[in-house]
Amino acid sequence: MTCFARLALVLALISTACDRRDDIEVETSAHTSSLHRFSITQFKLDLPGPPGGGIAALGSGYLAATGGGELYWFERKAPDALSVVRLPHRVPINREEFLRYADQHRDELGAFLADSFRTNDLLVIPAEDVITLLVSYTYWHEAEACYALRVSASTIPPAALLNEGTPLPWDVLFESEPCLQWKSEGHGFAGQQAAGEMALSPDGKRILLSVGDFEFDGLNDSKIIAQDQDSPYGKLLSIDRATGDTVLVASGVRNAQGIAIDEAGRVWTTEHGPQGGDELNQIVLGENYGWPYVTYGTHYGRFDWPLALEQSEHEGFAAPIFAWVPSVGTSDLLILKGRAFAQWRGDLLVSALKTRELLRVRIRNGRVAYVEPVPVDTRTRDMIEDRDGAIVLWTDTPDLRFVEYLDETDAYSGSLTQEQRGELLFAACSGCHAIEEGAADGIGPNLWGIMNARIASSPGYAYSAALRTTSGAWTTQRLDAYVADPPSFARGTTMQYDGLKSEADRSSLIAFLAATSR
Repeated sequence: MTCFARLALVLALISTACDRRDDIEVETSAHTSSLHRFSITQFKLDLPGPPGGGIAALGSGYLAATGGGELYWFERKAPDALSVVRLPHRVPINREEFLRYADQHRDELGAFLADSFRTNDLLVIPAEDVITLLVSYTYWHEAEACYALRVSASTIPPAALLNEGTPLPWDVLFESEPCLQWKSEGHGFAGQQAAGEMALSPDGKRILLSVGDFEFDGLNDSKIIAQDQDSPYGKLLSIDRATGDTVLVASGVRNAQGIAIDEAGRVWTTEHGPQGGDELNQIVLGENYGWPYVTYGTHYGRFDWPLALEQSEHEGFAAPIFAWVPSVGTSDLLILKGRAFAQWRGDLLVSALKTRELLRVRIRNGRVAYVEPVPVDTRTRDMIEDRDGAIVLWTDTPDLRFVEYLDETDAYSGSLTQEQRGELLFAACSGCHAIEEGAADGIGPNLWGIMNARIASSPGYAYSAALRTTSGAWTTQRLDAYVADPPSFARGTTMQYDGLKSEADRSSLIAFLAATSR
């Protein structure tokens, strides 16, 4: 039996495991971007644990780790059907020991963010008849009362994922040193700045790892570890998977929560800044990106960053290729292969926690040509592009969302209502027409409430004589005739549109227009 056949067999066993759920609430909505129509299918999982963790493709499904370290297997059986299996293994994070210590010493410890002691990322690497799991997480050293960032690896046959009687063999590949003591200023523990994002090198031999500064930044603590070249904190590192040999890639990094490597081998990171100053960086080996001496952001509750050599400037250090001011809360980063979203191929997709959207970043000639917001109404912690081209979102809820290309022939379009399909189709009209109560007319009139309204009745809009002299109201039949061929319906109309030829599309569009007229 080949390794792929063995893997397929094990995944089939997983999908029939005892601890399996199929009764997942699902919701599908339709959306548009400047280049694509797409759907978002949300599976509401209601899993326990803090936000965080990560997701990776594995065979016909997905392996995910929650922020608390639980491992789950997901397989999408149909557009609106998801199987969820809780696996009998965990990430080797000792979160319970950390929380117990914090509770016992609450009177002497400063403020801390308990939910930020978590799993940060997950990679799955298949090879021959085994898979390697790589996880990054914060680890608590009870005896020394200190914490560090760890990366552990487990190379196993796929069947081991189901073997409840035998723990997974985790080996520590990397641990940050020195272990960090509880701070007396700011947040005593600031795991939200652990970073811990990983990316596999193109040859598969090394991983890139971001290590955050845990708020040891000269302001929240007197230490400035991101500029200490002997410290791994506030750095981007390259780690040999076989030996653990670690090489410094870049320094002066605050909290890089996204790493991606493009087809040309260029390394990109997203830097989660303070109050503003979120950055997109193209990493150059050996460069110093300046934190905490330079930032485009400010300290929380202030209008400056007290340690800045010059406020809102980046002189003397490697500058970001782009920065967001105010902060959007950058997190994960994905470079799109364009398997489904063809016109997004090669673009960078950045998750924005604060604004609850994805940001599609187009790079041309070494600079950012534009940034397009793609609303998803969730805090996306990790993203992958699966083999079918769907963009799979692992969120802080946590839930699982699929962002998928959509047109009238797409298999998933059947899960949309007629009104939702009409809303997608209306995107082609939105450049000229508003469809919002009370909105101003644009190039064309506002279409809010158009169904059964008198033709050419939007107050103040300069209609063509062809429409002004057309009597009656906009019934379903008249809208259908007009959308199919405007000049034939009203000869001399100034509407520059060739018509929507598909009867099914016209029906969906009119259903959407009717929904705004109720």
